[in-house]
Amino acid sequence: MSIRIVEMEKSHPGTGAPALRGLSMDIAGGQVAAVLGRSGAGKTTLLRCLVGLDAFDRGSIEVDGVTIHGGGSEREGRLATAKLAGKIGLVFQSFELFPHLSVLDNCTLAPIQVKGEHRSVSEARARRLLEQLGLGDKEKAYPEALSGGQKQRVAIARALSMEPRVLLYDEPTSALDPSLKQEVGRTLRTIAATGITQVIVTHDIPVARDAADLIFVLDKGRVAQSGSPAEVFGRPDHPATAALLSGA
Repeated sequence: MSIRIVEMEKSHPGTGAPALRGLSMDIAGGQVAAVLGRSGAGKTTLLRCLVGLDAFDRGSIEVDGVTIHGGGSEREGRLATAKLAGKIGLVFQSFELFPHLSVLDNCTLAPIQVKGEHRSVSEARARRLLEQLGLGDKEKAYPEALSGGQKQRVAIARALSMEPRVLLYDEPTSALDPSLKQEVGRTLRTIAATGITQVIVTHDIPVARDAADLIFVLDKGRVAQSGSPAEVFGRPDHPATAALLSGA
């Protein structure tokens, strides 16, 4: 499922400069896109607008032929967002697993409660996803018994259980030890092989370099530089990119 963002603008009440200023992006279906930038560059605001948590002021988002326009009425926004319900999944930075539920139940709760699926259907899909992500032996475990990397993969399996066409990640490596970050890259490539489009908001340049097809560097709410990892990291032609690389 492709994503097209055109001239998106977003301001937060009570703040000075807009968080997003005419931001545009094109991400082809099945690509892994990494969004980088210093704190305050607009990464989290972009993610929240994409997933429908925040309305935006101007511009448009087109996902799988469904277009959401900024600045419309609240009713128009709800109707457009409803068309994308279930098509876009979000993996939270802190995983947000339910501690009182087993791994399997974490993955089946939403399909059963939200989509009304039969438990047997949801459990079969969850077991298949857990197996694909190397967690086939953890379905009865509880979150407290899992490592950080395992919790993250459970969070990804839970998001995939809703069968999204786009998967968004908020800083997927921030809570992980350095030794686990390569595991994240492998997981992203495994998911990419299924054709799901992925957008990663991250500060982690090595993961972006290894896992992404496309890099977007944000600066003050705009796309400062974009291209393949080789193009962006090999030829940093904007000060924002150079600053990120100097701190890598």
